[in-house]
Amino acid sequence: MKDKKIYSILILLFLLSFFVRLLPVRIGFHFWDECVYLQHAEIISGFRQNNYDEFHLRPPLLALMIAIAYKLHHSLFTAHLVVAFISALGTVFTFILARNLFDEKIALLASLIFLASPLHIQESHRILVDSLLPTFWAITSLLFLLSIKTKKLYYSLFSGTFLGLSILLKFTSFALFIPFACVLLLKKQFNPKHIFIFFIGFIASTLIYFIYSYQHFNSPFYPILLNMKVPFWGKKTPWYTYFITLHKLLPYSAMVGIPILFFFSFKNKRIDFPTLFLLCFSFIPFSLFHITTHQEPRYILPTLPFFSILSAKGLFLGFSNNTKMKILSTSLVLLFLPFFLISLSQLHPPLSIKLYHNESDVAIMKASLWIKENSSCPVVYSNFNWPVIAFYSKKKIVVLPLEGNFQDNVSAIMKEKGCVVVSSSSPRKYPELKFLYDDKRFEFVKKFKDREEEVYIFTYSP
Repeated sequence: MKDKKIYSILILLFLLSFFVRLLPVRIGFHFWDECVYLQHAEIISGFRQNNYDEFHLRPPLLALMIAIAYKLHHSLFTAHLVVAFISALGTVFTFILARNLFDEKIALLASLIFLASPLHIQESHRILVDSLLPTFWAITSLLFLLSIKTKKLYYSLFSGTFLGLSILLKFTSFALFIPFACVLLLKKQFNPKHIFIFFIGFIASTLIYFIYSYQHFNSPFYPILLNMKVPFWGKKTPWYTYFITLHKLLPYSAMVGIPILFFFSFKNKRIDFPTLFLLCFSFIPFSLFHITTHQEPRYILPTLPFFSILSAKGLFLGFSNNTKMKILSTSLVLLFLPFFLISLSQLHPPLSIKLYHNESDVAIMKASLWIKENSSCPVVYSNFNWPVIAFYSKKKIVVLPLEGNFQDNVSAIMKEKGCVVVSSSSPRKYPELKFLYDDKRFEFVKKFKDREEEVYIFTYSP
């Protein structure tokens, strides 16, 4: 296939990938984690006073990229544009990685599989780091692969740099050190000079953040160590969570390529290095993600480029083999195609050519906007959904104790006049509505309701 034709197809795939990840743009309600990143971006870019932040907990790169874009145009559309653009770049870098491992036909099929991932399409509509990680992991592993193939030092330097950037995007990217080590063991290429240059690149991209953390939190690693505890908080999810959601990461019709690839590998009694490389960067992180207490499908998104290429390689083997194998491969793809269409139909927001999706009938959002306009609420007290309240109300937030009964010690905790926000969806028992209604320091002023929760607002005078 001629280069010009290949690049034309790739550009079309990127544009399609970009638009299905951008449209419709969500301009209404944004939930907890999204509000934190949006809040940080506005603080960094100077578009809001710091009424609440989680700089001690969240990695900085996503907020920083949005903040830079805000300097050009400050709007929710801009934030979604940044996320969709970088997420869609994963289609391109999956192609480049696959081409360096195999050939252009497999690379095009891999980028098409990446493009069609229902989970990635959905998460790209959210202001979260998860949909950007496949792009950063693909770039990091590509540079690492090129450093092995060409033995050029600048590839090792930039591989380390992008590993650092991946960690500043999400701290769980530290997991990449393990597949790196496994690949080096397989190739027996422990070149001290390359490893030293790799770590120079890593330090160059992370040093400023480590200095910032030391100055603000008395330890360069405090946010990382604290963030590592987060997946172990909350209610334990079933161990099979990721397995039953794999069809959202990869369409079943594409996933059949992986067992086909294994079949041919065992039949030939060998697994080539490109396949081993992909197995290291897919199955090792996928296994590591299972050690956490709290599991969400979006956490496995970084493995998408590698599973896409494995699937493409397997499908290519199936379709290019004997007649029986072609029939079997085609039958499996067609058999599972309806499941892919069902997954696409369940996306939120749904696929649409509309420019905007406005989800505004949300009780906590309406309550926060009411507080924003109400002068009797200079301070907001809450122990549920406080990042959402902070973002939409722009008022100072005081987080009430998350555990235990603090109602006998209210005056010591709530020292300023303000408002208390209580949600029926909160998993916390305190503060109790009956206590707030009975205590004269509190006065009920407003209630907002949607299909899922009721939000109560009380004024408070010490």
